[in-house]
Amino acid sequence: MSYITPVDFPVVPSNLLDSIDDILYKNVEVPFIINTRKDYGIADNVPAYDFTRKEINPDLYHWLKINIPFKLVAQYQIMTTDMPIHKDKTVLAYNYLISAGGANVLTNMFDETQTLVESICMPEFKWFRLNTLRFHNVIGVEPNSYRIALSLRRLH
Repeated sequence: MSYITPVDFPVVPSNLLDSIDDILYKNVEVPFIINTRKDYGIADNVPAYDFTRKEINPDLYHWLKINIPFKLVAQYQIMTTDMPIHKDKTVLAYNYLISAGGANVLTNMFDETQTLVESICMPEFKWFRLNTLRFHNVIGVEPNSYRIALSLRRLH
């Protein structure tokens, strides 16, 4: 069974994507609900990591509402470091990489014993669905690089 699946959503028009500089320095940060590492299954001994979320622009949100076949919430996700093994609070995430963060960045999926079961180097500007209730991580983010994804969650 695959936990990372390509999805046949349309390519996002480049004129609707915010520039890397705007995403990093101008877009409003999406606040996190205060959770502990334990809430996401992250071990206490895992080194610090850098992960933020930013708002997308209204034109992009409008385009997504028209072109994606479900009600959604959307944001940019930014990583400047590897992301440790963890589980999210939602079943599925739909990610569209704008910047891979390096040539050999891997998204890995694990079973409940945290044994690797799937690994992929996601290309930029393609949609992927990830089962984020499974343990997963991102490794290989290069120093001084940004891994930036447009990330969607389905609203019920």
